[in-house]
Amino acid sequence: MKKIFILPVLITIIVLSNLEAQTQKQNLPPQREEIEKLLKEKRERIEKLIEEKSILKEKLKEILETQKRIKEIERKEIEKDPELKNLQNQIINLRLQLMQKIQEKLKDDEEYQRLKEKMKENEEKIKRHIKENIKKRGGEKI
Repeated sequence: MKKIFILPVLITIIVLSNLEAQTQKQNLPPQREEIEKLLKEKRERIEKLIEEKSILKEKLKEILETQKRIKEIERKEIEKDPELKNLQNQIINLRLQLMQKIQEKLKDDEEYQRLKEKMKENEEKIKRHIKENIKKRGGEKI
């Protein structure tokens, strides 16, 4: 009697395990498709970011060129007008005085001196980076 009862149970367990294995195999292709879909989306996002970076780089270049041109026009106008030239000289002298007084007042300020040193290091890094990029591009300015 027990044998008759155990036999259908074993058959049921075997059939169920086979069905589960087949179901898992069928789930693999959709998982693979899902992975490929995610990879494709990631590639598209990366391409979009690269494109945006390129656009931003061009916009920054355009802004810098515009600023440079504006400064050139202002410089020419200052050279033509003695009153503007006099004002510019006064401004330069006042700025020098201001910087000297600031330096004198803050010479013992540790945070200020540390930040100044950090700023100087960053400027040097940027200069080195620009020089390296110019060398990589064969002398072409950025």
